[in-house]
Amino acid sequence: MTNGRIGPTLQLSLAMAIAGTIGLFVKESGVGALNAVFWRCAIGAAAMLVFCVLAGYLRRPFGNRRDVVLTIVGGLCIVANWVLGFEALASISITLMTIVYHVQPFWVLLLVWFAFRDAPTRDQIVWVLFAFAGLVLAVGFDPGLKGEAGVVLLGAGLSLAASLLYAGAVVAAKAITQTRPAVVTLAHTIMGVALMAPLATPGAQQLVSPAWPWLIGLGVLHTGIVYVLMYAAYPRLSGAAIAALTFIYPVTALIADAWVYDVRMTPAQIAGMLAIATATIAVNRKWPIRWPLMPRRDA
Repeated sequence: MTNGRIGPTLQLSLAMAIAGTIGLFVKESGVGALNAVFWRCAIGAAAMLVFCVLAGYLRRPFGNRRDVVLTIVGGLCIVANWVLGFEALASISITLMTIVYHVQPFWVLLLVWFAFRDAPTRDQIVWVLFAFAGLVLAVGFDPGLKGEAGVVLLGAGLSLAASLLYAGAVVAAKAITQTRPAVVTLAHTIMGVALMAPLATPGAQQLVSPAWPWLIGLGVLHTGIVYVLMYAAYPRLSGAAIAALTFIYPVTALIADAWVYDVRMTPAQIAGMLAIATATIAVNRKWPIRWPLMPRRDA
């Protein structure tokens, strides 16, 4: 799946579609958010270690020292993003957290522009904004504030910081070109275990309880497979394409929630998801926008 036979757009689309079901797995596991993150890292590390050993990837794991540094930076960003995201949910609703967190496609556009001189076109920026508007419609703009203004502001700030850290991890992964995605994923999961161990309260009974199939899914599917696909796709995609494809994640989450928990979607949610789908296709197909009274300067 990462040897070039599947294009990067399909790789990232598949990764985001799978990742969108992570909330379902965390909820059904019943072990709590921090324990779920610990187990996804621990199980993911074990699975990736076996795979990398069998594939012979650990004989010379990193292509160069630059990739080592980028892998460490990206791993720190990813784990910190998880922790801040879960902390934000203590102050604000999932809806508001989702909206604030998905400012991250715009961080991706800015950071990729700065790091790789890959400037998005005017049309691409508008399509990403259109996708964000679709997201607001899809999740429903119902903040569901849980506390006082200061507490809510803190939660929104944590969500915003988490989104910036995620974008940083994307840029770091995009710059890694001489190291296999499976090795990068293995390194990040090992870092996740080390950094999450003091925060979580995992117990062996969690692996023999009804939670174990969900935890294995989090480790193998949502961490091992998803991150290998993402890290394989990022170096070969533009910042605009990455930003647009990221919106597949919340759409899948909404569909999974509606399917499993029999939640009916409103016309506004359906319209929002159609807007996201349209924007995602438009960015990747480079659909132009006709600007009245303005000459076109970019293709």
